[in-house]
Amino acid sequence: MGVCGSEQALYSLLKGLDRDRFEPIVAVPSQGPLRQRLSEIGVKTFISPVMIWMPLKQMPFFLFILKYYILLPWRIIKIAYLMRREEIDLVFSNELLLLEGGIASRLMRLPHIYHVHNAFFSTYFRTYLPVGFIKWLTLKLADRMIFVSQRQMQELFDNTGQENKFKVATQGFDTQYFAPDLERDITWRRKTGISENSPLVVLIAASAKNKGQEDFLRAASIVRESLPDTQFAIIGGGDKRYLKELNDLALRLGLEDDVFFVDFMEDIAPVYGSLDVLVCASLKETFGRTIVEAMLAGKPVVSTKCGGPEEIVIDGVTGFLVSPKAPQELAGAILTILRDGDLAQKMGRSGREKAERCYSMQSYARNIQDIIDECIFEHRTKRHKNRSAGMDGEKKLERK
Repeated sequence: MGVCGSEQALYSLLKGLDRDRFEPIVAVPSQGPLRQRLSEIGVKTFISPVMIWMPLKQMPFFLFILKYYILLPWRIIKIAYLMRREEIDLVFSNELLLLEGGIASRLMRLPHIYHVHNAFFSTYFRTYLPVGFIKWLTLKLADRMIFVSQRQMQELFDNTGQENKFKVATQGFDTQYFAPDLERDITWRRKTGISENSPLVVLIAASAKNKGQEDFLRAASIVRESLPDTQFAIIGGGDKRYLKELNDLALRLGLEDDVFFVDFMEDIAPVYGSLDVLVCASLKETFGRTIVEAMLAGKPVVSTKCGGPEEIVIDGVTGFLVSPKAPQELAGAILTILRDGDLAQKMGRSGREKAERCYSMQSYARNIQDIIDECIFEHRTKRHKNRSAGMDGEKKLERK
């Protein structure tokens, strides 16, 4: 299993961070791919106990409460001890799911930033904890909240009266990593069993109902009626039971020989180099990493109007935006690109130009660094004022 989107964003941030000014130290919950990748770029890491307040799998409510709340004080103390030992100046929680860092930062009187990557309150997991309470608490624990898109910020924390805490910083990417390599890309097609000459339409996402894989398959069936040589791939692995449902649907649609289900890939660049159209069929996305990655590879994209992608895709210029849950409309957009090679190339060039301009690792790191500087300056100014006020109070008492 590789790193998830929020972990990839953290890796990009730390890789682009100015090490002459900042010394990052990362607490990870366990040994894994993220820790390995961070060590490769010289980032100091510690294994420290953290637990998200939203379970990734369904479990009995009492069991979740037992696992989360009973051990919460111990986890906070461990994190606070790490902060003191390493002389931390600012705490950066890489997800709104984490409370330990925020609470520990308040105990240690340190500035704290939440970097929000997902739309948690729209999932069924929200029933485990009161949404209103979580929003109130995380706002109390944050000096700043960084969102990956305007849409995400508005949906999660609209009309709170604390908009001064909110910032938007789109994620950053290695702009050269996704450049096409003909020999590498053809090798991947051969290895996967995909024809070298067939048009290839790809959706990259772990299997989940909100990712729109069923709509993608239905759209694929429509595309095949007009362009029978077209092949399709769903990449990302995920829940095995749902993957079985998707395989069964592909079989019923007569796509068993033309849809390839590929597990998670650590090195995803050959996929982008090989595909002709990248599809995002999600019902909701806060950002859209795969869209930017395809644009960096110079490929056109078709995405549903599902949030973050609407701020990335320029409709009719870098790709097309279509309605969610509309396979016919999705298929029409795919066919328009596949039938017009000049349009596909033009969209690919425009997409790469925008991605290089707006989503580089360096610009992302600079944006975050500016927010960190602002947060630290504000925190130190408040401490100085409080200290001055305390000294003035002592002088008044002495005069009396």
